[in-house]
Amino acid sequence: MEKKLTKINRISLIADEELNDFLIYLQEVKQYSIRTKISYGEDIADFLIFLKNAKCSKSSINKEIIQQFILELNVRKLSKSSIKRYLASLRHFYNYLYKYKGYENNPFDTITSPKKDKKLPSFLTAKEMIEFLDANEKRTDFLQIRDQAILELMFSTGLRAYEVINCQIKELDFADRTLRVIGKGDKERIVPFGRKAKECVLRYLKENRHLLLQDKKDEGYLFLSMHGDKLTERGLEHIISNCAFKAGFSLKVHPHMIRHSFATHLLNSGMDLRMLQELLGHSSISTTAIYTHISLDDLKKTYDKCFPKIFKNDN
Repeated sequence: MEKKLTKINRISLIADEELNDFLIYLQEVKQYSIRTKISYGEDIADFLIFLKNAKCSKSSINKEIIQQFILELNVRKLSKSSIKRYLASLRHFYNYLYKYKGYENNPFDTITSPKKDKKLPSFLTAKEMIEFLDANEKRTDFLQIRDQAILELMFSTGLRAYEVINCQIKELDFADRTLRVIGKGDKERIVPFGRKAKECVLRYLKENRHLLLQDKKDEGYLFLSMHGDKLTERGLEHIISNCAFKAGFSLKVHPHMIRHSFATHLLNSGMDLRMLQELLGHSSISTTAIYTHISLDDLKKTYDKCFPKIFKNDN
């Protein structure tokens, strides 16, 4: 029956005077919206119903009671973000009770909210990435040369968006096919790039960049907007998205997707995780491990290759 209760029904069902005072405080003093006020009230009322069923007053709760409530939320299969929201609401409520209602402390101050699961960014498979590059190469408009150079270099290096827009011509070594990158925390790294990326960037520099620059002062940035200015991250996002649209590519593409595609392709091709960490410019290998995606099939193939005898009799 409880699951069917609406937010307003749950708040009114518990009929708690201090909760009602708190909701008035949120709206009139803190000037929260009605929607936010009801959201807080829903979470708090749910907790008060839990306390009522546990025969525990809200002034006598302890860490064990709170942990039991969190366990119940987990049993309900609520997401970590939902549980985090519950705890934030209750922490705010008990802080109000401590300040204005004479409660001895805020028991939620010692409770750590669960960390949200890190979601893997979406990526294109190697086949999809090649199809995207091939489709963009067939464009005939003026900006195609610049856009192809951007796409090829990004997929060849796995650069972050802000690293792309801050890339300068002087940092490119075409003889060695390497690029000097200043990443997060001003950390410098050298990344290699492929022959196709070299070809496309050189063509862009020869045929296209000076036309974009026109009579503006050249500050040395590799990629320029159609008005001859340094690209912005938003501008780069627009270019990548527009590339997919102009090329008739069916999937929505954004800069981070290309970076993740680069990482996934190298990892699935057998690159060592430590080496990939260096290429991506991650300070911690745990970031690389979360960031990359290994399909179960690829994992199984690698395992089969390393331990063929184990799977000798498998069907």
